[in-house]
Amino acid sequence: MTTQKRKIDTANLSRDHYVYLLYDRSNKEIFYVGKGKGSRFLDHLNEAQKGGDYSVENAKLKRIRQIGPDMVGCVILRSDLTNREALLVEAATIDLLRATNFKNIKCSILNIQNGHGSLVHGITDILKYKSMKKQYVKLLKSETLLCLKIQAEELMSSSFIQHIHKMKWKVDPEEASKATYTVVEADSVVIAVFYSNSWNCSQSNGGYCTFNGKQVTDTSVLDRLIGYKLPRRRQGMPHARYINHTDIKLAK
Repeated sequence: MTTQKRKIDTANLSRDHYVYLLYDRSNKEIFYVGKGKGSRFLDHLNEAQKGGDYSVENAKLKRIRQIGPDMVGCVILRSDLTNREALLVEAATIDLLRATNFKNIKCSILNIQNGHGSLVHGITDILKYKSMKKQYVKLLKSETLLCLKIQAEELMSSSFIQHIHKMKWKVDPEEASKATYTVVEADSVVIAVFYSNSWNCSQSNGGYCTFNGKQVTDTSVLDRLIGYKLPRRRQGMPHARYINHTDIKLAK
């Protein structure tokens, strides 16, 4: 009896899919939910501009023509998904938006936490999505980042900052304070930026330190760090690492 090896569908394993919403900018009405990868969201606009006979199946293209491509907004609902995951997210979103009980009802979500992994892979506008996780952080030659690694599962909306302040890190406090900024990274993507001058260390903690830095609010800094990627970590690299302009240049 011969046994056949199970063929692995690698197309369904790659995390390059996303789920997106198309909406009318004039009234914020969502009219289409789709999944894709690359520039799939642009295909609808290009197809709609070609003209042609539209069937019920292509009602979305007719809608795009009616409101005008320039008035079509696009939001990435979830990114970094496998094909199967994207199908599930797409289906659940369509079911939710079609549910009778949700029509014309304003939502006031009381969940304390964001959805799983939403700070890294969650909802974002299309322009931000096109740049984030595709390009490296933009550092000045004089800048150094102290990067603190956490797991994506640890990202929680209300307790996220408190969680960072409770964690213990193996750093030299004098060297850590010299960093231009201390950033938090998950999946090698910057998700938060702090000033680096608040490290508390004691011998009783076995040389580990806690961090109580204040978050950076300067948009000129956040716009070139938040959502952008860092060089991939090597196996065994400590949870706290330093990154400078040269490291970014070598990683490109």
